[in-house]
Amino acid sequence: MRKTPVEQAFYQRLLPARAVADRYGTHLRTVSRWVARGVIPPPSQIINSRRYWSVEVLEQADRRRTIEAGAKGQPANPSTAP
Repeated sequence: MRKTPVEQAFYQRLLPARAVADRYGTHLRTVSRWVARGVIPPPSQIINSRRYWSVEVLEQADRRRTIEAGAKGQPANPSTAP
């Protein structure tokens, strides 16, 4: 069964900034730096001044970065991004 856009948003898994930092094994401040540099996408939602990323959006960015890194012969891990 196909979900409506509202249902998709409701069931979308969101990660707070701390969980994003943990996901990549880095510091919370680094997440902000990566967003500013375009290493990871900006937060999907901001709720009460807290930033949340969609797991789907992060996975898409990871796949894109892996493809780009492979084409350039570089590591795909964002912690090694220039």
